[in-house]
Amino acid sequence: MTLSVANAKNMRFTARYPVDKVVNIYTGTFTANASSSTLSGERTHEVITHTYGANCLLELVYSLDGGTTWNDMDMQIPNLAIPTAPVFQTTVVSPFSTTTTFVIAACNFTTSSKTVQYIMTASWLD
Repeated sequence: MTLSVANAKNMRFTARYPVDKVVNIYTGTFTANASSSTLSGERTHEVITHTYGANCLLELVYSLDGGTTWNDMDMQIPNLAIPTAPVFQTTVVSPFSTTTTFVIAACNFTTSSKTVQYIMTASWLD
């Protein structure tokens, strides 16, 4: 099955925490800026404001190739372009929650900008 924005309802997550209900599913794209060096990544943020008034459990999958392949949040993708360099990922994407915003952070370890496509669920914690 190919995961796309059209069938995001088919996503299923297993959480370590008691989850009451999914409050929303967010989809979108943003640009992870290019880094000046593959050894030190460039961090870019996508900020989504909300009015829930509480932190939420966030689960996210992201694609760097227009939705052909999908990666779990915080997944490290090996950088095979420079096999002798100690760089273990090309771009790492992870979300975090505050009482008023959800922030999706992308750290790009490549020297070219990347378009990050994401699908994220926000759930109440019991």
